[in-house]
Amino acid sequence: MNSTSPSNMIDPNPFKTKVKDMILDPNLILLGNTDLKVGSSFQLFQTWLKQNKHAEMAFLENYQEIRQDPKKLMDHAESALVFGYKYSLQHKTKTSPPQTGRIASYALLKDYHRFLKKILNTLFEKLNLDPEQPSFEFRVLVDSAPVLERALAHKTHFGFIGKNTFYIHPDHGSAMLIAIVVVDLKLEPEQKAKIEPTERTELGGCGSCKRCQVFCPTGALDEEYRLDARKCISYWTIEHRGVVPKDKWFMFEDYVFGCDICQNICPYNRNLPEATSPHEVKPSYKNMDLATLASLSQEQYEKTFGGTPVTRAKRHGLQRNALIAMYQKKDARLESLAKNINQFSDHEVVLKTAKQVLELLSSKSLGH
Repeated sequence: MNSTSPSNMIDPNPFKTKVKDMILDPNLILLGNTDLKVGSSFQLFQTWLKQNKHAEMAFLENYQEIRQDPKKLMDHAESALVFGYKYSLQHKTKTSPPQTGRIASYALLKDYHRFLKKILNTLFEKLNLDPEQPSFEFRVLVDSAPVLERALAHKTHFGFIGKNTFYIHPDHGSAMLIAIVVVDLKLEPEQKAKIEPTERTELGGCGSCKRCQVFCPTGALDEEYRLDARKCISYWTIEHRGVVPKDKWFMFEDYVFGCDICQNICPYNRNLPEATSPHEVKPSYKNMDLATLASLSQEQYEKTFGGTPVTRAKRHGLQRNALIAMYQKKDARLESLAKNINQFSDHEVVLKTAKQVLELLSSKSLGH
């Protein structure tokens, strides 16, 4: 592909119309286009890091120069097209069925990094063959580069960042995966709809609503528009690699991978139509038996979770989470399983978690 001159201005409407017309998956929507300036969002991100609210996710401290200036992602980068891939929220009830654990709804799709990147690469490669369209360079980003995706999504015509820190579209809610396509075409930025955060209108805004803050069981959203990962169920069940301190176990509730609570209770997600995707995992493991998960062999792990986002937690992380969830649900099978955990894992994190379980159960039986 031949790079077009950075000074070459393309009228955004025909270009976006072509992109929209080429989208075949009904769950994929073009949210809009924007320039690559992230403005004050970068300073807010830096403050968040300095406050250590990213917990142990040190990788977020890397490549700050790119996060500040996404133009450095690609030679002659000028604009970004922002896409959302919709999925259905699964967990409307407070707890999962007996003896099972909950998995965040987005993880009931196959690895979105792969299929979404493939869809968008195919779309833009085809668009580049259009004889009426000047050739251009592009790069597809699906949670795969140090870019502030929500900051760019927020700059499109509709949508805003909610108190739960999700990007929320007034018509499509927040249950969507964000993808960015950087191009070397200078597209005219869209005019941002005026959204007043202190009000809630048809254009968006949280207004006085605090449902995400009230219903978050851990206080991770105590400060509106700021997530404290140190208190977040998703962080502890996915990103944390070590043993979980016993005083943090209450955070898990019955989740074993991620969390949907602050999305489930958001009014913007209340009446969303079901998004049925060809990329859903079949058979679904959304109500997987906790004892089965805790005793998962490497072969079972690969067969069940291979090619899905759940592998982010690693096998030992899922086993650890399952043991904690069993404790939270007072599963009668837990003591026997914990005593024999070395039959199912030799990982230090799993062994130490089983030891924690037995200590807690012993303490309870002694009336402490």
